[in-house]
Amino acid sequence: MRGDKRVVSYIKAQLKKGYERREIVSHLVRSGHKREDAEFDFELAVKPKTDAIRKAVEFLSIVALAAIIFSVGLSSNAPFTSVLAGFLPSIVSLIFLISVIETGRHLEYSWVMPAVFSIAFLVLGLIQAPPFDKMEIGKLTVLNLVISYIFLIIIEYPAAYKKAEHSEPKEEERAIEHHFHAIEDKLKALNFAIGRVYRSSNNGTTSMRDDIRIPSEFYNEFDRAVKEETKEQVIDAIEKIGRRLMNLQKTEKEVFGERAHHLRNLVRDEHGHSRIIDVLAHNDKDPVMSYYEDALAAYREIKRKIESINL
Repeated sequence: MRGDKRVVSYIKAQLKKGYERREIVSHLVRSGHKREDAEFDFELAVKPKTDAIRKAVEFLSIVALAAIIFSVGLSSNAPFTSVLAGFLPSIVSLIFLISVIETGRHLEYSWVMPAVFSIAFLVLGLIQAPPFDKMEIGKLTVLNLVISYIFLIIIEYPAAYKKAEHSEPKEEERAIEHHFHAIEDKLKALNFAIGRVYRSSNNGTTSMRDDIRIPSEFYNEFDRAVKEETKEQVIDAIEKIGRRLMNLQKTEKEVFGERAHHLRNLVRDEHGHSRIIDVLAHNDKDPVMSYYEDALAAYREIKRKIESINL
């Protein structure tokens, strides 16, 4: 359920342990949560920290601009209203930037508007509009531009902080994760079919099942390699899964040896010459061949993408 307090608390605990966004979200998805719900809960978990930093930065920016204006006013013989007018572009820019960050609207104009306000200020000075007619309008325009963009960079820091600490995976990594989730589901379905077909009542043994199952450790190793390791290690991890998939195309005799002769109650070649994937398909009610073909296709697509990108 979206907004579950227990999930949000779990995410906060994992962040304290040093786990990244994609690791936490991927784990939640594998645990049965919808990806959009996991993403929503993650935003809830990090929102208080990001909001606190943003508000602190906004407050300090206001204080800093006020300090600049008062210091100039105290050191100048000009009326305080003229000093305020001289910093009007910076004041308006700061108000605009804070409103944009708070509401999340018109963010695309945040880098443009300080320049627009400064140009408008320059025009008012050039046409001798009071109280701008007695100012050194050129120097003040440049000063306001510099101050406005410094505040823009400072105020946008919380958003940059959020992206840096809780960064999203690259587009290529998201594509790999998408295919990996697809292959993971199919591999689990194949493992269930292996357990049903080569069960003990058919004279299957634990060692036989272990010889052809795809262990969950393989999924975890691949998932970890994508996030932390080199391209070669990622390829090695997916190849382990690929070898197990190709193993299912071998005959029972090739994989099980003499143990295959003890199997019973199954539609298969009694001498063990049937391919394991065919035995699974013929003796299970699930669409095993469809699972297998989908898993193979996902494996090949993952391998192709890994070889074409830099991780």
